[in-house]
Amino acid sequence: MAILEEPVSIAPLPYNRTPMTGAMVGDPVRLIGFGLDEEWSSGVKRHVTTTVNTVTPLLAGFGDATHHTCTGDSGGPALMDVDGVPTIVGVTSYGGSVAGNPCTDGWHTRVDLYLDFIDPFVDAP
Repeated sequence: MAILEEPVSIAPLPYNRTPMTGAMVGDPVRLIGFGLDEEWSSGVKRHVTTTVNTVTPLLAGFGDATHHTCTGDSGGPALMDVDGVPTIVGVTSYGGSVAGNPCTDGWHTRVDLYLDFIDPFVDAP
């Protein structure tokens, strides 16, 4: 979410209003970000299609060992198709690192838990 000084005529992407559950594990999800890649370069928009692997009471884990977000992707969207429409289900929050690899997994804040915070900004004139 970004608050702009001047209004723009771009409709916001829909965001998930339905609680995420463990039944979603294995469903496809698309991750978008500008973070590091396997050659440690950043600043290029990248996306990957992967799957939901974990749903916790606060977060969702998306991806596998080679398909996930990385350092610099924080704040980027995780999208799932809901009735054929790309819908934001998560926002990249953090990831793990192991033995010098900065990109071992990705954890995303579930937007369904923060509707009371998000709605006033999206609905503002």
